[in-house]
Amino acid sequence: NQVEMPVVLVWGAQDRGKSNAEFEQLKAGFQNLTVVVAPNAGHYVQEEAAELVAIGLIENKSLWER
Repeated sequence: NQVEMPVVLVWGAQDRGKSNAEFEQLKAGFQNLTVVVAPNAGHYVQEEAAELVAIGLIENKSLWER
């Protein structure tokens, strides 16, 4: 089954605990997905690339605004 609601996924490209295969599998679970990749962040992307996470959410705020 896929999640139908809009989702913003922020992924740390340097995550040593999660593989690219897991990233691809995760992405396959969403129908309406926007991906923001933080190239220099790891598993704690919200801490390691806080500004990029905030920008990614702000740029996609129309997904949750009514």
